[in-house]
Amino acid sequence: ASKENIELSPTFSIGSEGKHTGSFSYTLPSPSSDPKIDASSQPDIVFAITPDQSHKDSPEVDLVFHHALSAIVFKVGRMPEGTHLENIGISGVYSSGECTITATSGKDIGFTWNHNGTRNGNYSEDIDLDAVQGEQIGSSETVFMMIPQQMGTSTNLHLTLSIDGRR
Repeated sequence: ASKENIELSPTFSIGSEGKHTGSFSYTLPSPSSDPKIDASSQPDIVFAITPDQSHKDSPEVDLVFHHALSAIVFKVGRMPEGTHLENIGISGVYSSGECTITATSGKDIGFTWNHNGTRNGNYSEDIDLDAVQGEQIGSSETVFMMIPQQMGTSTNLHLTLSIDGRR
């Protein structure tokens, strides 16, 4: 995992057809935890499985790492002068699930997510930046690490902004 040490205990096995598989459960960090976990400090998870054991007597093993999570990247471009962007967020998403990892042909890995519970995930990032006419707001982007999922009608994107002091 990058950025943080997270509690993750994957299990791995060799299936009846010689294919390597694994699984793990994961819950996204709560943005209301103490200290507050916001979008910029959410961990990413990467895995690699070598489906070919012919390298077991070699000092080297070729591994291709794959992301188990998805990232939603928000960038805010040009906005009218006098615009102040306070916050960006997403709600109504799955925040936990169980993932099955399967080694496929070559060095590819398949991830299958089974979502647990309801769409109760709610993540936000304080931006607190003023727009300058004709320029991008801020120099960075906001990234939300997410359990891969199809967004439903209960999923909402939230932008909190004011224009000339009016919210």
